[in-house]
Amino acid sequence: RLLHQAAKAIDEAGDFPKTHPGWLALPGVGPYTSAAIASIGLNVPVAAVDGNVQRVLSRWAGMSEPVDAPEGAKEIQRLADALLDPEHPGDHNQAVMELGALLCSPRSPNCQACPLASDCSSAHQPEAWERLPVKKKKKKGHPVALALAHRHLRRSGGGSAAALHGDMAHHVGVSRIAA
Repeated sequence: RLLHQAAKAIDEAGDFPKTHPGWLALPGVGPYTSAAIASIGLNVPVAAVDGNVQRVLSRWAGMSEPVDAPEGAKEIQRLADALLDPEHPGDHNQAVMELGALLCSPRSPNCQACPLASDCSSAHQPEAWERLPVKKKKKKGHPVALALAHRHLRRSGGGSAAALHGDMAHHVGVSRIAA
C-alpha cells in the first residue's frame, strides 16, 4: 500500500525526488532508505545507517547506549555523519555496510582484516563482540495470556475479542484485564 502511494506521489510530481528530504517525504520511505538512495544514487552527502553500520560504529566507539533507543540512535547517526566522506558518500556508505556484513559480523568479527582495528575500542575483544551493539530489552508477552489466547482461538474457531477477553479474565481470576 505504501509503495503504491509512493509511486503515485512520484507520478504526480513528474519525476523522482532529487534530494534526501524529498525521498524521506515519500510514504513508506524511512531514514535509511532515503539516505541510501540519496547518497548512492544522487551523491548527496548523507550517512545511511542500517544494522551493519550500527554494529560497526557501536563497537568502534564502545557505545553503552542502546542503538535502538532514541539517544543511542542519535549518537550512531552523529558518528556516521561525522565520519562520512562528503566527496564520495555513496561509496563510503556502501563500504561501512559491507564492513559490517563481511568483517564486523555479529558473532565472529575478523579484526585482523579490518581497516578500523587500530582505532576500534572492541578490536580483538570477544567479550565486547557479545555485548555490542547494546539493544533495548524486548518486552515479552505475558505467557499465560498468550496461552489462553491460543487456547481460546483454537476452541472457538476464531471467536471474538470480547469473548477472548472474558475467557482470559476468568482464567486469570480477575474481573477485568487492562487492554
